[in-house]
Amino acid sequence: MSMKKALFAITALASAFLCGCERNNYGKIVDWSPVNIVIYATDSQGNSIISPDMPGMTLTFQGETYTVQDGPMHTKAYLAQMYGLYTQAIDTTASPRQYKLCFGEIDGAKDMDEDITLNWPDGTTDVIHYHCSDHNESKITVKRSWKLNGREHSGNTFYFSNKSLKPIPVATLSDQGYSDGNLYYAITSADNHEVQVTGYGQSLLSDVVGYLEIPSEILIDSTKYECTAIQDSAFKNCNQLRNVTLPQSIKIIGNASFWGCRNLATVLLSDGVTEIGNSAFFECQDLANINIPESVTNIGQRAFYECFRLSSTTIPEGVKEIKDETFYRCNDLATVILPDSLKSIGSYAFSSCAITSIDIPEGVTSIGEGAFEGSKLTAISIPQSVTLIDKYTCRYCYDLTSVAIPSGITSIGEGAFDGDVFIRSIICEPTTPPSIILSNMNGSFSVYIYHLATVFVPAGSMDAYKNDDNWKNFVNFEELQ
Repeated sequence: MSMKKALFAITALASAFLCGCERNNYGKIVDWSPVNIVIYATDSQGNSIISPDMPGMTLTFQGETYTVQDGPMHTKAYLAQMYGLYTQAIDTTASPRQYKLCFGEIDGAKDMDEDITLNWPDGTTDVIHYHCSDHNESKITVKRSWKLNGREHSGNTFYFSNKSLKPIPVATLSDQGYSDGNLYYAITSADNHEVQVTGYGQSLLSDVVGYLEIPSEILIDSTKYECTAIQDSAFKNCNQLRNVTLPQSIKIIGNASFWGCRNLATVLLSDGVTEIGNSAFFECQDLANINIPESVTNIGQRAFYECFRLSSTTIPEGVKEIKDETFYRCNDLATVILPDSLKSIGSYAFSSCAITSIDIPEGVTSIGEGAFEGSKLTAISIPQSVTLIDKYTCRYCYDLTSVAIPSGITSIGEGAFDGDVFIRSIICEPTTPPSIILSNMNGSFSVYIYHLATVFVPAGSMDAYKNDDNWKNFVNFEELQ
C-alpha cells in the first residue's frame, strides 16, 4: 500500500471512530451512536418537576411504553449504556435535587421516521418527531431532524414549562354545574375555553382540608378549560380550609370568595392575579400568610377585614387606592409598604392595626375618615399632596408622639387626633393656620395636650397662630428653623 493510501485509510478510520461510526460485515460505514433525547420540565412556578419518581410519566416509542427509571438502563446488547427512559441528576446540591430526563432507545444505525410521545402526569401529551436518513456506504454522517408537536425543532434538547405531576381533573355535569368531585365550575367563555370555580362539594365539608390546590385546567368532554377566576362567595364560610394555592391562570378573586374561612392560615397567589374582590378574605381570622403579587392592580374594600393574624403586607406598584376598611382590625399587622402609585387611602383602611410607622408616598391626595384610628403609630407625616386631614384620621392612637402637617393643609377635621394624649410635637407648615375644631369631645386635638405639646410654625407665622381663635389654646409655640 502506498504511503498516500495508507494515510487516507488511517484518516478515514479515525474519522469513523470520532463520529461514532463503524464498518459493518459488508464493509459499509454506518452510524451506531445512540440518539439521546434530553428533556427539561418545570411547573408554573419554574421549579423542576423531574425526579427519579415521577408517578404517571411514560413515553411511547415504536409501540412500546417506557416508565421513568433512576439512572441509565442497560437494554441494548451493544454499547450497553444510556438506553431506556431515565433520569440524570444535574445539580445534586440543590434542594430538591435537579434532574433532567433522557431517552436513548433510538437506534442511530438506521433510517427512521418515528414519533416519540411524552405522556405527562397531568394528562397532557407532547409529540417529538425524529427523522434520520441517508445511511449508505459512502457517507459517514447522516441527516437528522426534529419536530415538536409538528413544528421544526433545533437539536435533541427539549424544554417544557407549566407541567404538573397531577392529572388534569375531569369535570362532569351535575345539578350544581360541572364538578370534578371536589370543586364546582361554570363555563365563562366557551370560545376561549375558560371556567371559574363556583363552589365546593361535600368532600370539603367532612374534614379539615390541610391543603387545597385549585387546578389551572379541567377537562370537560375531553376539552381543556382554563380556570381563570374564583366566583363571588365560592368558598364562603368553608371553615375546613387551612391552606390554599391558586394557579397562575387565576386572574380574579371574586367578592367574598373566602369570606369567613376562619381556619384559613396560608394563601399562595401566583403572578397573574389582577383583582382581589370586596371582602375576599373577610374575617379570615387565622390568615397569617398571604402574598399580594405584583400583577394585582385592584384590591377591594374590606378585602382583609379582621384578618387578625396578618402581620405584614406589601401593596404592589399599580395599585392606586387602598379602599375603605381594607385592613380594618388586622390587629397583628405591623409592617405595611405602600407603592408610589398610590393616590388615596380609604376610610378606616388601617384602623386598629399594629403599625408603628408608615411611609405615605407623595402623590397620595386623600386620607379617609379614621384611616389610622386606634393604630400603634408613634409618628405620622402627612404628604404635601394632601390638603385635608379628615375626621378621626388618627383618633385613639395612644402611642402617637409626633405629627407633621404639610404646608397645603387647610383643615383638620373633627376628632382627627382626639385621644392622642401623648403628642408632644406638632410640626405645622402652613403659613395660614388650618381650621381646627376646639371641643372637649371629638376636637381636632385632645384638650389634654394644649399645655404639653409644642407647635412648630413657619417663620413669621407665630402671631397668626397665637391670635387664631382655636390655635391660641396651645401654650407652646416655636418657629421652624
